[in-house]
Amino acid sequence: AGYDIVEVHFAHGYLLHSFMSTHTNHRTDEYGGSFENRIKYPMDVLKTVIDEVNGEVPVQIRVSVDEYVDDGMKFKEMGVASISLSAGCYDAVEYTIQPMFIPQGFIIPFAKELKAEIDIPVIVAARLNDAHLIENVVENDEADIVAIGRGLIADPLLIDKIKAIAPEAVCSETGEAVITLKVDD
Repeated sequence: AGYDIVEVHFAHGYLLHSFMSTHTNHRTDEYGGSFENRIKYPMDVLKTVIDEVNGEVPVQIRVSVDEYVDDGMKFKEMGVASISLSAGCYDAVEYTIQPMFIPQGFIIPFAKELKAEIDIPVIVAARLNDAHLIENVVENDEADIVAIGRGLIADPLLIDKIKAIAPEAVCSETGEAVITLKVDD
């Protein structure tokens, strides 16, 4: 269908995530309780997607590595082509859509730890809006892919700035900061 990759969203409190989460899944039937039960429906959806694409494109999942709530789940590997890491849930939305007080690159330690344990690409995102930080993730082999979303919405020239302008010239992901650019001669 012209796609390069298909991502199944297992994060941020959406339907599949809500089945997986100990914070939101209080079911007492075959879809509640143990991790194996809670993951049944999401894995059925994932398997259906994998079957439907029939090997034509890779399938990856996006998963919250930590819900940042006391009774929330922590990450488990699920057997896909790649894993895109995120965080938070509806009750900790500040980790899903990170404001300025959430530290830049707060998911990088999760990516680094996971990358050491699995043999599929690990994608890291979330407050990666600093050229030095992005460069360090790549140089230090802490993730295989760096995903930038809001940073590119706030500043469509972000990648060009990272490549051609002093790294300090990168816009914040909120687009609220006024930044003075220092162009190298």
